[in-house]
Order: sequence, then C-alpha cells, then structure tokens
Amino acid sequence: MNELYQLARKFAKKKHGDQMYSDDKPYVFHLDNVAQMCKKFGLPIESQIVALLHDILEDTDATFSEIHDLFGGAIAWNVRCLSRSKDTVYFDYIEHFNEPIFKIAKQVKVCDLLSNLEWSIRNSENYGSLIKRYQKALFILLT
Repeated sequence: MNELYQLARKFAKKKHGDQMYSDDKPYVFHLDNVAQMCKKFGLPIESQIVALLHDILEDTDATFSEIHDLFGGAIAWNVRCLSRSKDTVYFDYIEHFNEPIFKIAKQVKVCDLLSNLEWSIRNSENYGSLIKRYQKALFILLT
C-alpha cells in the first residue's frame, strides 16, 4: 500500500480518536469504506487519501495547515472542499460540488454518500431518514 496512504490512515485514525461511526464501529471503519469504494471505482491514490481525510476538518482538531504540510496542497484543498461549516445548509453544501473545479471532491463525496447509504440500508430501522437524505444528495450530484 502507498506510504502516503498509510500516513493518511494513521493520521485520521489518531485524530478521530475514540469517535464512533455507529454503536459498534470505530470511525476509521467509515473512512476505510469510503477509501475502498474510491479504489473500487478506479479513482487514483490521491482520491483515496482524500477519502481517508474527508471528515477530519469537520470532526477533529486537525487544521488545514497540518494537512497541507503532511499531504500537499491538492489533497488539503480537496479535504477543505469536503468540509461543511456548521452554518451551511446541507443541500447548499451538496450543490457546490456541481462546479467543475470540485471534480475530485465530488467523486469522493459520491463515495462517502454511497458508503453512508449502504450502511443506513443495512441498519434501516435506525437510519430511515438518513437514507432519504443521502438519496436526494446523490440525485443532486449525479444530475
């Protein structure tokens, strides 16, 4: 496996710490799933690294500067594009990916949504409202 990929996974796992994706899954489970989905769809290693880091600015104390220093400007920029501020309406955030400049971030976001949707369907008794949210977000991204 790529050295930078391994560094990203280790960094993300450390920064997300004890955060959980569900009652029984550590957060890195989700990050690995999104990165593997990117790989499955033939996206380059840089996209897989962005996938590992896609929630890090929103959910941890990691900074853009840290990511830039460790992984370079292109990866850091895409990670920032994937980060939604608390005051941004969710579907406004989703709409911004339709600008051509966000191609890599959009591809990773689609994989993120597919991962979330897959997990939500498996656990539909607890996540029914999220399934509808992810379906609508995918529709916005893919049309």
